[in-house]
Amino acid sequence: QGYGHTVNVGSDPAGKMTFDPATVKINANETVTFINEDGLQHDIHFTGVPAGVDANDLNQDAWDTQFDTVEVTFPEPGTYHYMSDAYLQKGGMAGTVIVA
Repeated sequence: QGYGHTVNVGSDPAGKMTFDPATVKINANETVTFINEDGLQHDIHFTGVPAGVDANDLNQDAWDTQFDTVEVTFPEPGTYHYMSDAYLQKGGMAGTVIVA
């Protein structure tokens, strides 16, 4: 869809509760666009971030409109782990961003 770094959230048609791809590799200060593929309620909750990064600054509240996007910029190198609270990681609702 023309975005640089994207993660599909859910699936179209609905049914797969996943982040696709589950792992994204980017550089510091780059942005990942999360696309709601199915119109179901999804959120993004960071469960692990590099030292000095506040996960609350990255967390995204639930959104439920199909093809709507949220963007997260990753300021520091390291590994960022996230999940969707709405589905409690069922079926793969967990992902990782690795920042070089």
